[in-house]
Amino acid sequence: MNDRDLARIEKATQCELPNGYRELLLNFPPTLKALLEVETKDRRAFFTDAATIVKWNKFFRAPDYEYENSEGEMCTFPPHHIVIGANPGGDFFHLNVKRKRTAVLFWCHEDGEITTYAKDLSAFVRSIFKSAGDIALDGLNLA
Repeated sequence: MNDRDLARIEKATQCELPNGYRELLLNFPPTLKALLEVETKDRRAFFTDAATIVKWNKFFRAPDYEYENSEGEMCTFPPHHIVIGANPGGDFFHLNVKRKRTAVLFWCHEDGEITTYAKDLSAFVRSIFKSAGDIALDGLNLA
């Protein structure tokens, strides 16, 4: 990813990307990217290309997109949040760009609840790497 891609994401989301997220997208570890491509039903995906990031952020920002939260209220996706990844179950990871600390949030599609998934981007990336590493080593006896 390059600065032009980041500008495209910022234009699509109308949000300034947090510095840590910009840095991660510009310098995403190649080893981690390769491990993310491992197929698994429990995969937590971090979006690493501008087209995917723009696509999902446009989806959630569509004028007719609403979801029902656990209290039965109809809600729209917060405009100051940026979708950064997803799991196969249709739940999404995102950042609140209004906060200084880039905690990774988790949006559950079943109840519309938003909870903190990881205290920051580093913890989120470490959780992905651990999961992908476990998958990569599955079935090997290294003892």
